Amino acid sequence: MSKNIIDFLKSLGKDNKYAGLSKSSYFNIINFNVDYITKNTVRKIIKNNKIKYNTKVPNVFISEIKKMKIEEKFKENIKKFENMDRTKKIRGFLISYLSEESDYIFKTKIKYVFDEKFNLKKVDYRLMQIINRIFEEENSYYRGRKEITSKFINRIKENKLEKFMKNYQKLEFEEMEMMKKFIRNYGRYDIKTVKDEFYPKTCEEIDWFIQEYGLNPKLCGISVFAFDLNERKKFLNFMNEMKDKLI
Repeated sequence: MSKNIIDFLKSLGKDNKYAGLSKSSYFNIINFNVDYITKNTVRKIIKNNKIKYNTKVPNVFISEIKKMKIEEKFKENIKKFENMDRTKKIRGFLISYLSEESDYIFKTKIKYVFDEKFNLKKVDYRLMQIINRIFEEENSYYRGRKEITSKFINRIKENKLEKFMKNYQKLEFEEMEMMKKFIRNYGRYDIKTVKDEFYPKTCEEIDWFIQEYGLNPKLCGISVFAFDLNERKKFLNFMNEMKDKLI
């Protein structure tokens, strides 16, 4: 138990008797009779004292305040998500997910998104945030990421969208990272400002991919050549091999 937590509770106790806890719980904490404060106790203190996020609040409280805010938004947004038709649900999820850095969601949590009812005991905070970002802009960073990825995802043919999602799920982590970079490159550049003669030609290794999902050939060409030389070689080899692996 850190001293700054004890001092913080004592400061709360000046305005709210026993900081919103029972007398015994309060004195057990401030007298160092317990090794740590449980999650439920932290949340009780936050609620009973209406604690808001600020730099003077100890980290253990800041962490729970953030989690409580995510949970509150998720409980609202999951209802909206479940009421969306399947196509919009997949597009929204993919756009939000591709704004993230990690690919673990597709390996461990995707079944909770489309195959089962949401259960807060199974859904972690990262997945909650992905669902939340479908309906709200958290900050300019994710807003920019969503704008970029939406240009790719919204271009995919409706009847191929679920197929794309399932094939993406089959990729290894390194392959996911390459595909994610390709997707972001696709949405990053404005083809209206580039003259036709300056467009890189698309590579035959991805022609099948362009046709399969109804993508823009010029943007795909730019997306490939935005990789550095080594990345481009690895990506094209991967795309050539992927053609025969996926459904």
